[in-house]
Amino acid sequence: MKPYEAAQPPQDYSRYMNLEEGWVDRRIFWDEAIYERELEAIFARCWQFVAHESQIPNAGDFFAEVAAEIEACAGKDAAGFSGRVGGASLDSGYALEVSCDGHYRLRRFSEGTVQVLRDWSPSEAIARGPNASNRLGLLADGDQVTAFANGIVLGPPVQDSSLGFGTFGLYASARETPGVAVNFDDFALWHLSP
Repeated sequence: MKPYEAAQPPQDYSRYMNLEEGWVDRRIFWDEAIYERELEAIFARCWQFVAHESQIPNAGDFFAEVAAEIEACAGKDAAGFSGRVGGASLDSGYALEVSCDGHYRLRRFSEGTVQVLRDWSPSEAIARGPNASNRLGLLADGDQVTAFANGIVLGPPVQDSSLGFGTFGLYASARETPGVAVNFDDFALWHLSP
């Protein structure tokens, strides 16, 4: 028998809080039966434990990719994929942009400044035009950052040791089409082993 089965907390937690009066019963935070029930009902079904951060020696080293489809677009309207995003305001990271006209660029942004690491360059690997779908990829291995489109390497790696770890971001860049929309799907992440 699991601990939460012995003293089943109610499925309805409304007796432990009143949003209109603005109070929450302290038992929500320390009651063992409620905690065990939440572990089973929420975390065991929704979260997938991969590893503790101490088990990943270079946590900032990864390969990640995402599918991006730019809807109605023209020229340098772009889909953007960022990695190693960090900073107090999430204002630092590496950004790969793939444009409607089949170009890409790689930039580093840090605390309000932007440095172009590779300026707009054409690539046959990038599907062009409205509603074209591309799989954007970033490989960050130590101080090497490599961009991919549809499984093809976009130029040689860029060497930059400014940013070592962080999260990810997705964005649309409307340079020529007001309100351009990008649909992102199927994000995948692999941590690199030393």
